[in-house]
Amino acid sequence: MLTRLDRSRDALTRRSFLRCGALTATGLSLADLLRLEASAGEVSPANDKSVILLWMDGGASHVDSFDPKSEAPAETRGEFSSIPTALPGVRFCEHLPRTARIADRLAIIRSMNHQDGLHEGGIHWVQTGFGYPRQMDPVNMRQPRNPAAGAVVAKQCGPAQRGAPPYVKIFKDAGYAHSYQEAVYLGPQFDPLEIGDNLRKSAFRETDPFHAKHLACPALTMRADVTADRLQNRRRLSSELDSLRNQVDRSGALDQMDVFRRQAFELLAGNRVSDAFDLSREPQSLRERYGQHLWGQGALLARRLVETGVRFVTVNLHGDPPLMSDQFAWDTHVDNFPAMRDSLLPVFDQLFSTLVDDLWQRGLHERVLVVAVGDFGRSPRIFSDGRPGGPGRTHWPQAFSAVLAGGGLRGGQVVGSSSRDGGEVKDRPISPQDLWATVYTALGINLETMFHDRSDRPIPILPDGEPIAELI
Repeated sequence: MLTRLDRSRDALTRRSFLRCGALTATGLSLADLLRLEASAGEVSPANDKSVILLWMDGGASHVDSFDPKSEAPAETRGEFSSIPTALPGVRFCEHLPRTARIADRLAIIRSMNHQDGLHEGGIHWVQTGFGYPRQMDPVNMRQPRNPAAGAVVAKQCGPAQRGAPPYVKIFKDAGYAHSYQEAVYLGPQFDPLEIGDNLRKSAFRETDPFHAKHLACPALTMRADVTADRLQNRRRLSSELDSLRNQVDRSGALDQMDVFRRQAFELLAGNRVSDAFDLSREPQSLRERYGQHLWGQGALLARRLVETGVRFVTVNLHGDPPLMSDQFAWDTHVDNFPAMRDSLLPVFDQLFSTLVDDLWQRGLHERVLVVAVGDFGRSPRIFSDGRPGGPGRTHWPQAFSAVLAGGGLRGGQVVGSSSRDGGEVKDRPISPQDLWATVYTALGINLETMFHDRSDRPIPILPDGEPIAELI
């Protein structure tokens, strides 16, 4: 009896190694396969809408973008002028001319606010809709406490089309200590599929912005020596090995492994999802419209992914501008005005306006919702804090802006307002919870949903918040 058990164990061990070899040949890890299989779950979403989150990492200055204060004193107003937009009476910063021309399609929220002025807390607030309990980790706050909105959408809706991953993030590492873009207690199968490398100190200085490493998806990349024929041969070999299953496996684990592997083969064998990563399929003229920079190409890739059924795509707009400072992206403590004028605003203006135009021209604007927001805003007071570089603005959660377009929401309006200097919410305060309640409602997600954390405690989908009535 012992001999029989040992032989079965040996057979299972040998077979497991063979299977792992077959998986490795496709270039996918087991974690990736689990994630992909979760993407093809049996969820029946209420609608086919998708979301593109343009994450303005570091916190964009609202008074230097979507909420300029032309009548404020110079120490608040800053160096930029404002320009009229397609919405009568609404003005944007002069360095957002393309976005100003499409303002009649946008919902501009000028009264966003929360209670945390640190990056970790602000990112957690806006990515998840939950504050970070400082007593748990008052200094570093390194670990996410609640799932990101993208993970919630992945769990509740699944992909918009079967076979696509439900949640993808482009440029995998945010510029600061933690992106808080994981699924946490929802389970790793709802974590995002990561695309591209860390762009810190490279987004604007990359000599070849279309280099494969920056927009590649390792989980969907075959080794160069694995042709389509070789892939099919390995698939047949793997299928033949399955005949041993009933002799060595009674747990059902290998049945599950078969499903994961089948999903991987389907994605790799010329399927529409893997094709979506090939930006060369787009006309060069359109790629140039999005911008000859990584952020623009990331936005174009996001549009291609939602077309193929990805439910939620986060594009991390991070990476240092070409300035000799320690800032990252929108965290403009120093050199606020040259950074915003020379790189941040023009790059964002180009990719955002092109993405919105592209969605409208393709008839996707009812199905795809674009959200542009960051950790918080920037202080109304311009100051120098002793660091090398010119004047800047510090963190400011008391009032900031978010911009939405498409997804069936009512555009062509401004929701809320800030005070004369942009320092406080004047009317109609909107919290991160309200923002995500609006997005979840647009996707048909029940706001009464309860999850359970790792201790089996019930956790609401949002701690509070209401959909923004003006947009629904």
